[in-house]
Amino acid sequence: MKGKSYLQSAFQRAYKSKFHLFLLNLGIARFVPFNKPHRFKIIEISPNSVRIELPYIKRNLNHIKGIHACALATLNELASGILIISRLDPSEFRIIMKSIHLEYVYQAKAKVNVNFRLSEAEIQELKDKAKISPVDFPVKLTTYDQNNNEICSSNIVWQLKSWEQVKTKS
Repeated sequence: MKGKSYLQSAFQRAYKSKFHLFLLNLGIARFVPFNKPHRFKIIEISPNSVRIELPYIKRNLNHIKGIHACALATLNELASGILIISRLDPSEFRIIMKSIHLEYVYQAKAKVNVNFRLSEAEIQELKDKAKISPVDFPVKLTTYDQNNNEICSSNIVWQLKSWEQVKTKS
């Protein structure tokens, strides 16, 4: 593939600029409409990490006024997916969540955030392997509230493969 995609460029600009981070947040809210009502906010993004916040607002609450389990699951999916997509071009690789498992530890009664990191070695290994054959990439994330209470931990498996390896029924 020649050059960077528009998406890759948007992420790279957001690494260095608060204004471009603001634009990235607007873009995610617009182009992923399912997530818009939750008001996820990317607080920090770099080539190797992302931190996303989920506010404690009525639309994110369950019947007992804690942050809903599904909102927490979506937060973890979003954080890991954003970082993977920011480094592995989706026009080169199909990136899809294969499974997700969460264990809830503490009821979230305040805004929460999750921080996800990948090393350069992990990213390069993913790229190299996914070019050859499909790769199942397991990741683990831990979500905390603003008081630093552990809220939940998640195990997510992402499947990556080059588009040449994708077979679909017509």
